[in-house]
Amino acid sequence: MGRVISIVGLILIISAGVLTAVSVTYEEQLNAKREIVSKYLKNAEEALKSGDKKEAIKFVKKAIKVDPDSKEPFKFLDKIYQLQQSQQLKKLNLQQQLQLRVNLKNLKLVKRKRRI
Repeated sequence: MGRVISIVGLILIISAGVLTAVSVTYEEQLNAKREIVSKYLKNAEEALKSGDKKEAIKFVKKAIKVDPDSKEPFKFLDKIYQLQQSQQLKKLNLQQQLQLRVNLKNLKLVKRKRRI
């Protein structure tokens, strides 16, 4: 009986050691994923600063592939899309302003012609 208990105890000790080793490895994997995601996001930030939105999006998508559960890449992607939308609105607004100026010039020319 004593021998059976010691064998069971030995098995439990070995099992506990394996579980500890597995959890450390899992923790190391999580840390490695976080580091890789962080590097991809830094590359995306640099690409965005240089004006290359397509390259920034590529880096963010790579970060998402590495860790799809991480919120940071999705937040960054949202930031890029909001920036694109803002720039498109500014461009549209500028085009509308230019069109308005052209229309005003044409209106002034029409009024001048009527006076003559």
